[in-house]
Amino acid sequence: MDLGTTIIIAILVALTVVPIWVMRRNRLKKESHMMQALKEIASRQNGEISQYEFCGDYVIGIDTKNKYVFFYKKNNKDVHTQFVNLAAVQNCKVEKITKSFKQGTGDGNIEFTARLELHFLPKAADNAITKLELFDEKINSQLTGEIQMASKWAKLINGLMHNKQ
Repeated sequence: MDLGTTIIIAILVALTVVPIWVMRRNRLKKESHMMQALKEIASRQNGEISQYEFCGDYVIGIDTKNKYVFFYKKNNKDVHTQFVNLAAVQNCKVEKITKSFKQGTGDGNIEFTARLELHFLPKAADNAITKLELFDEKINSQLTGEIQMASKWAKLINGLMHNKQ
């Protein structure tokens, strides 16, 4: 191999590797910031994150000892934080809000997910349902694993509340 070929190969490798490295570094920095914010929410409730998961623009965590769920979401410039005391919750369920529209002149409708939330149904009838918004089509253009993650966390939370760990 001559020097010219070596330089071209080095440039091509750099053009491939550098963007991947920058994206990974940015994602790790974002996740670190989100995790720190989640830990701060937990510490205000004297809690500790036992388990957590990142998905898109949010992180959800749980304190299995004190039975709290913590949530941090940041999109654009909006920051949304919440916590749920599972002692006051009867059940957790996934709420998938869909929209449909007719396509062309055919009989079929196209249905898509417009919003996805975790709903915490309270034990006391006079308390409101607590909602954690995981996806909104007005903010995010497409789903990136939120449905599967929501199902997993609803099962985990219900298992913890009903001691089925």
